[in-house]
Amino acid sequence: MRPSRLIDLGTFEEDCPRLCLQADFPADLQYATLSHCWGVIQGRVHLTQRCLEAWQTVIPKEALMSTFKDAIKVTRSLGMRYLWIDSLCIIQDSKNDWHYESSRMSNVYKYAHCNIAATASEGDASGMFTNRDPPIDLPVLLDFANITCDFTESESRTCLKGVYSLHRNYMWFYEVGVDAPLTTRAWVVQERLLAPRTLHFANTQIYWECNELQACESWPKGMPQELFTNVKLKANNPFNLQREFRGKEVGIIASNMSYRLHRSFHAWGEIVLTYSRGRLTYGEDKLVAISALAREMKPLMQCRYLAGHWEIDLIRQLGWPGYHVSERAPRYRAPSWAWTSTNGEHQSFSNMYLSDERFCPLAEILHSHVNLASEDEFGPVEGGHLEIRGKLLSATPDLYNHQEQEIDAISKGNHSFGKPLRILGKTTHLRFNQDGNEPEPETPLYCMPLSLAIPDGNDDYIWFNGLMLQPTGTPDVYRRAGSIERLRSETFGEHDPIFPWLGQIERRPVGG
Repeated sequence: MRPSRLIDLGTFEEDCPRLCLQADFPADLQYATLSHCWGVIQGRVHLTQRCLEAWQTVIPKEALMSTFKDAIKVTRSLGMRYLWIDSLCIIQDSKNDWHYESSRMSNVYKYAHCNIAATASEGDASGMFTNRDPPIDLPVLLDFANITCDFTESESRTCLKGVYSLHRNYMWFYEVGVDAPLTTRAWVVQERLLAPRTLHFANTQIYWECNELQACESWPKGMPQELFTNVKLKANNPFNLQREFRGKEVGIIASNMSYRLHRSFHAWGEIVLTYSRGRLTYGEDKLVAISALAREMKPLMQCRYLAGHWEIDLIRQLGWPGYHVSERAPRYRAPSWAWTSTNGEHQSFSNMYLSDERFCPLAEILHSHVNLASEDEFGPVEGGHLEIRGKLLSATPDLYNHQEQEIDAISKGNHSFGKPLRILGKTTHLRFNQDGNEPEPETPLYCMPLSLAIPDGNDDYIWFNGLMLQPTGTPDVYRRAGSIERLRSETFGEHDPIFPWLGQIERRPVGG
């Protein structure tokens, strides 16, 4: 469970850091990890096969960037001797070592004592510590004990009496959330969620993040919940779910598939949403950079992992929308039916299970397969396919109605409206969300209905989920061109022209 290598900082401050191998770790090992943005730095020095032996004596000063030096100071001040930094502990010119270490990344962060995050730093040359103005950046106390104010004509003249603490709004959002340089890295999602606790060195102050508390210097007892950001993202990590299921009565909760899948897919949805917002320097890392979290989710899902998806209830997952903000990766990295084949934000998994709806599958998965690039189930893939039993209906985007809908959507500030759809020549209340901004497919398009979700007591407001497919040239083999769902401005029910072609609709139990 221990890392292969760590940086030994020595006993005294003047000791030179050196690389320490696993065989030399003490029995009572405690170590910190570093989350950081590499940045674009010419002549960067990192661990290679050639310097592996020499670094076990001393790591040269030119390898210790400003951020690394600051992380060493923090590690020592926390009373720890060992530190893990990816570029200094993974052999960067060895594909075998990189693949091996990336497959063990979950253990590296999971068993760390603390993760140190250079959250405000855009690169290793800029360091972790920033200059700040405490009277501006920290809370200001105002004492109105002896001040009275008249804001109304009422007799009360003490409306502001007392001591007030003034804080900036949306601190987590701007300092740790989507605006922080480190948070824009896709890799950092699993680092934050897997580490037991993280110290964020942000732009104006230090933030604390663990399973039970999110705090900062301004809010030492806990951050307030904020709009537009998930302050308690870490509370949705796989370990909390595993503890939750272990703590419930086995016969009531742990064996209840509906409850387990609802909670597990909600957590996976939060992971996918946060991860897909981040950037990757190398697109081929799409599956690797989330593999540690997928590895920890498997005991909860209890099924095979398929290039970002889960074998159980796969029909529900296939209709993820691209919304024209995603784009196909220029190089192959996953099958077209997998969300990992695109770049862009995905937020469809967390709401897969709603307590007040009836789920009606319209297709059936007969077989699923991915060609793994190695023995690692969660690593890169070289291909994959699904065998699906379902209906194929000729479909074409309704370009005339699309122009009217697009004008209306833009006027409302909605630029991801999708194209209205004609099925077998008839106008429907469905829309086609094409994957990316590729040109309109020239080959024939086909709609494959996947499922209906019917809210209890409202059969006129039905959610439709489907795939848009295009032929590959091989008989009966298709690739995904996008997703299909109902128009947001329209109701969708049995009056829609597509309904007679859907056949008999039955409710499917959860997990079927």
